[in-house]
Amino acid sequence: MRTRSLLLPLLLLALTASAQDPQFSQWYAAAQYLNPALTGNTHQDRIALNYRLQWPGVQPGYETYMAAYDHRFSTAPVGMGAMVLRDKAGSSGLTSTTIGMSYSYEARINYKRAIRGGVRLGYTMRGVNPDGYLFADQVIRDNAPQTIEPVTFTATSTDADGTITLNEWDLDNDGTFEATGATASRSFRAAGRYTVRLRSSDQYGASSVAQRTIDVGNRPPIAAFAVSTASPLVGTPVTFIATSSDADGPRPAAAWDLGGGSAFADGASDSVTKTFDRPGSYTVRLRATDADGATDIVSRTITVAAAPAAKASLLSPAPIGSSCTLYRHNRLHGTADCLACTGTR
Repeated sequence: MRTRSLLLPLLLLALTASAQDPQFSQWYAAAQYLNPALTGNTHQDRIALNYRLQWPGVQPGYETYMAAYDHRFSTAPVGMGAMVLRDKAGSSGLTSTTIGMSYSYEARINYKRAIRGGVRLGYTMRGVNPDGYLFADQVIRDNAPQTIEPVTFTATSTDADGTITLNEWDLDNDGTFEATGATASRSFRAAGRYTVRLRSSDQYGASSVAQRTIDVGNRPPIAAFAVSTASPLVGTPVTFIATSSDADGPRPAAAWDLGGGSAFADGASDSVTKTFDRPGSYTVRLRATDADGATDIVSRTITVAAAPAAKASLLSPAPIGSSCTLYRHNRLHGTADCLACTGTR
């Protein structure tokens, strides 16, 4: 009963927690990270090196590195250790670096049973690259219009004691009401937030001004590229030319993946050249990024054929002292026979 009464308070202290910390599939090889109470639970010094790459198909994946060392003291039931963990999550540049020290203590109940407890004191640094994110004002929201397309505004003004006789529009919020009518239209060249104002007047000359803010979404680029040859061969350079376009901005920036799964690290210019050393099918991808950060990706499968083998040409020699001026192809022997010669025979 003494054993049960000792374990019961420990069980009552167990709480449920949720987290997104990295986990190693071979958890037994990362004992100190799994639980500081496991620090020094072996009779030998222990060095652990761990690496994890999760979801590599979602480039660049999720990478975790860890190095740890722990030691069990022979003169006391105590273990101490240290660990360093580095985690990189996805293309957004979210990183986490943890440096920790662990301490464990083992209390023997009897020859076969013991209770181990441990604590870890650590320092964690987190970082993020905001250039890897796509913010709300860079994309279209709800039914917001996109750049270039015409947007029509309709007046819905009312007058309780009269009639609306004039509607005037300030479509660019410059203080001038440049358009009149029950409706007005304009398009927006760049993404952003715009204010449109309407001034309505009744037959007595009284007027009221209403304004509305609209969000115009960025129109993403269209990625496209051309290939210098329709039938590439092994050992022959092939040039890929970006022909991407962006209706509301300059030419999009290019990033290439030439079939090696490089996460668009094979070039950043409008044209790149590659020589394939083996025949086969290769998936070439181009990512186009506009000035607002919107992207589009296009991919094409390139089939590279083996270079044709060189054919030997056998020519029957002309007589000594003469040169051949006319040949005939000998299909039987695969040679070319000399039919007419000039000079001395």
